[in-house]
Amino acid sequence: MAEAAGPDGFELVRRGPDGRLRIVAIGTGRWNAAIDARFLGLLRENGNISASARAVGFTADAVWARRRKWPAFAEALEAVLEEAEIALEFRLVGMRNNLVPPAETGTVPTAADCHSIPFDPEFALRFLKWREDKRTGRARRGRNYGPPEPTIEEVRDSVLGKLAAIRRHREAGKSRGDGD
Repeated sequence: MAEAAGPDGFELVRRGPDGRLRIVAIGTGRWNAAIDARFLGLLRENGNISASARAVGFTADAVWARRRKWPAFAEALEAVLEEAEIALEFRLVGMRNNLVPPAETGTVPTAADCHSIPFDPEFALRFLKWREDKRTGRARRGRNYGPPEPTIEEVRDSVLGKLAAIRRHREAGKSRGDGD
């Protein structure tokens, strides 16, 4: 379901419950296409979802809620995170090779004067590790509720070991003269 901002930014074209398009008045605290573009642009620079959300006047929870609700936004978010991953890798390599001067440190800009978010090399490394863990299936959100799922090879080895133990136990019983 697509949304389009009106010419003054205070109206939104949206499908109603009956499926027909309608114009809806919105307040200033609503996520719209302009905020979407600013957020994704900032995210492309730094990969920091929380800082990018704060810079456009929202929380990270609002980003995750929008990601769950809008599949197109979820796809755009993943694409931008891929681009951010590549950009951060090149930036870190450039800093390592002294090709790019280190960025100035400062405070996170407000939504009113937001043009960029300061580069944080430590965050960039954590972000790249998170992306690698996500790609390999090791990334977990929230609490860890126990050991990871065993692989099929681990399950097979466990079952074969137990069958061998049962076979040894039965053979030991037969050699003592015990019945099954």
